Amino acid sequence: MLPIRYITREIEWKVLVIKMNTYVSKLFHRRKFFVKLLTYSLLIAIIPNMVTSILAYVNVTKVFRQEASTKNQVLLNQMKSAMEILVQQIQENNKQVIYNTSFRNFENFPNGYYYENLSGNLKTEDLPTNYWYLRNKDEAVNSINLFKLSSSYVDTVYYYDRDKSIVLTFGGETLLKQYDYGSFYDKDWFDSLDRFDERGVVFLDTRPAVQANQSLKNVITLIIRSSVSNAFIINLDVDKLEDKIVSKLSDQDNLLIVSRERGLIFKSHGEKTTDELLELIKDDTRVFQDTNNTVIQKNMLITSTFSPELGWSFVNYTSMDSLEQGLNYLKQQILMSSLFLIFATVLIAFLSSKKLYRPLQQVMDTMRIQKQKADGSSKPELKDEFQDIADFVRLTVYEKERIIDRLQESLPYYREKFIVSLLKPSTRTEEEINAKLDYLGIEFELGPVICFVVSMDNYTILLEAEDPKIIDLYRIKVIHLLQQCSYDGEQVLITEVEDDKLAIVMTMGSLSLDNVFLIAEGVMQQLQESMGDGFTIGIGSPCSDMSTLPGSYHGALESLQFRFLYGGNQVIFIGDVFFDFQWGPGLVQTVVRSVCRQH
Repeated sequence: MLPIRYITREIEWKVLVIKMNTYVSKLFHRRKFFVKLLTYSLLIAIIPNMVTSILAYVNVTKVFRQEASTKNQVLLNQMKSAMEILVQQIQENNKQVIYNTSFRNFENFPNGYYYENLSGNLKTEDLPTNYWYLRNKDEAVNSINLFKLSSSYVDTVYYYDRDKSIVLTFGGETLLKQYDYGSFYDKDWFDSLDRFDERGVVFLDTRPAVQANQSLKNVITLIIRSSVSNAFIINLDVDKLEDKIVSKLSDQDNLLIVSRERGLIFKSHGEKTTDELLELIKDDTRVFQDTNNTVIQKNMLITSTFSPELGWSFVNYTSMDSLEQGLNYLKQQILMSSLFLIFATVLIAFLSSKKLYRPLQQVMDTMRIQKQKADGSSKPELKDEFQDIADFVRLTVYEKERIIDRLQESLPYYREKFIVSLLKPSTRTEEEINAKLDYLGIEFELGPVICFVVSMDNYTILLEAEDPKIIDLYRIKVIHLLQQCSYDGEQVLITEVEDDKLAIVMTMGSLSLDNVFLIAEGVMQQLQESMGDGFTIGIGSPCSDMSTLPGSYHGALESLQFRFLYGGNQVIFIGDVFFDFQWGPGLVQTVVRSVCRQH
């Protein structure tokens, strides 16, 4: 058996554990609010600093991008100018060949196809003309060869003569070689001969031109017509252009030259990057119209300039990540200052939290006391403060909505009760009645009114069926028919006043009593057509306002007492039944009117 001191220590330890759990529970209970308090404090303190830092970062980034764009634009303009000058020089040199007298004589030599195809022993009469033809051809070839040598960027030059069906090639493995067009190795340019260009030169996209040894070489082809059917095909060496112009102007940039038709003229990097960039810019008309244009798409800075003379767009594209590496230091400074501010704010918020928490603690203590009284619990469950407040508000709103729902569900009953109360004497004014009608959602204009009472004469027969459901269905059907009847545009209120009687309160407006009788007879006819016989309608006296409506109602009830004289299925007006019980003239008038109505 354990000593008493050990048992005492174990009990004390358990008590300490319980107290610690209670303290931790309360501390955790408070921490939820503390976290929110610290979060709000951090936001209030950090947002101004963050906004300022972000604005500074955005401005620096914007300036950095503008400077990079300006630098790229200068490089592109230099490249565009260099290419324009190169093409202009080629065009000018080619014009000198085209306008050369010897070349014109060779190109327009009569019957040139014949002399190109002479072979074997020549006729004596062909010798002089053939001599002049060959001499002009030799001079033309020399001038074309000089043109080819005038620019180091020109790889090969083809002269195509359609009438003679020949292609003269300059450059490549041999300085000069002649082919029949049908046997010529490079024909990619032929389909473009018929293209018209207002600049006088047709530019083809960069293409792999077939060489005499069947190898491929990337060239940019220019087609310049010398006549309607003949043309010079000038192939520029892409590798030389890149080495001599492109790489020197922009050694570290990604470059692209695109034609107006979105064809690729020149590229400086791999197919994948080129395809992605072409996909980005192909629908941007500014790239193919504006002299200078800068856009940012998919984290790429795209700078372009357009050359109307060449019909080319020079595009420079650079990854924003590589451009903004220099901004990493600024990002680190912003991050460090934000972390320092967060630490300082947490410390200040922790020191001030107790004082800020005190008013909320008083509110929560009051709410928990109320909850303890309502639940009858000595230890109410501890929850998050805001959750407890939200539960309390939700409960209050729920109780309010439940009362409103009950009121809405009871509105039909209150409407029925109110209409019945109008048939009883009261001291309510028209303003009070109007307010009640608006509250209950009843559309009824106050003014002259009259009351009908519809009696279901066969009600006692229905009682013999001993089925309450049949009686209720019968009564509901009658009410529905009364609601569907025509009242000549007047408003009506229909309510059940007794088990076998229904009251109809109708506005009269400018109706006469004869119109009222016609309306009542129409209601009777509708009931008889739909339900058969067994109804009597009593009509009370007209009322000038709602205060005298009870009198009209009682008059309608009294008129129903005279069914023993007129029989059922009648419309009885209280004004017709005030007569002398000694068979006075009033009775005679009533009987005559009743007989007239029956016929």
